[in-house]
Amino acid sequence: MVAFLGLWAMPYLTQVYRLSRLEATAYTSAVALGVIVGSPLAGWISDRWLGRRRLPFAAFAFVYAAGWAGLALPAPGQVPLRLVLLLCFVTGLASGCVALVFACVREVNDPGHTGVAIGFPNGLAFLGIGLVQWGLGVLLDARWEGLTLSGVRIYPGGAYRAAFTACFVLATLAFVAACAITETRGRNTWVRSSGLRSA
Repeated sequence: MVAFLGLWAMPYLTQVYRLSRLEATAYTSAVALGVIVGSPLAGWISDRWLGRRRLPFAAFAFVYAAGWAGLALPAPGQVPLRLVLLLCFVTGLASGCVALVFACVREVNDPGHTGVAIGFPNGLAFLGIGLVQWGLGVLLDARWEGLTLSGVRIYPGGAYRAAFTACFVLATLAFVAACAITETRGRNTWVRSSGLRSA
């Protein structure tokens, strides 16, 4: 999502749909708005409504993968713009489940090492963002047909389709991983399994 929002959404919308940069910002804003709503919503559903981690995590991850499928599977430019706007918002909203990562990590590790435990997936997330942005660029460049405009490469719709298909595959793997997380029900399982009591 960060790779799309921060790097590839604007070229996709301006090159495939011929939107102006100003028009395209409405779509990127929809992604950002979805993330802003989705993160606290995922936390509320997990903490207050269900009292579970795995189910909301998997549900949000499924919707996230479905959003990428909506961008990747149809022919480039064949998704109506209103649906693209909806997909941008819904995919951003569903990506808010990443907030649950930190709760899950905290609840399966020694409370005395919470900072290290939370810092580890945070570092991996930033590494992943860099690798995905680079990887999408490689996919786009592999399908570039040599066109440029004012020094900017113009990619055909099929190049974006390949990049979004990679995002769909990664999102599907994330869904599978979400289905396999330890269900903690909001409690520290490390403390319980080691026979200690939380303070």
